[in-house]
Amino acid sequence: MRCSKFEQLFLTSLDGEIDPKNRAAMQQHQVKCSRCAAIAQDYILLNKQLNTVIQTEEESPPWLQHRILDAVRTHDSRRKVVKRWWNLQAVPVSMAVLASLYMGVLVGRTAFSTVTNSAVEQEYVSMDYSSILYYETGDSNE
Repeated sequence: MRCSKFEQLFLTSLDGEIDPKNRAAMQQHQVKCSRCAAIAQDYILLNKQLNTVIQTEEESPPWLQHRILDAVRTHDSRRKVVKRWWNLQAVPVSMAVLASLYMGVLVGRTAFSTVTNSAVEQEYVSMDYSSILYYETGDSNE
């Protein structure tokens, strides 16, 4: 058995959820491997300490429960105020975002629109056929 498998099985064995075959394999590995034996000792000690803490749990004083409940109530009332304020702010914020997007589209259309009557197109249209050939090829038929 590998050490990683031992650790995994050992954690389930602490809860009593391990079959006898795996328990025997774990015990054999624990005898052979001093590292896993030390880990098992640590886990067993920790488990015992946790069980004693859980069993000796003292009851909290009654004033503590009232103090916690009061703090929760004041926190909830503050949350409601912030939530109500945020809901009121959501409409203007969303309108501002939509307006800025719309303005961006309008500016983009005017800034990047294609000009149909540019100076080059007007010059090209006003030339006669022979000057077009000269302009495109560099040859003159005149």
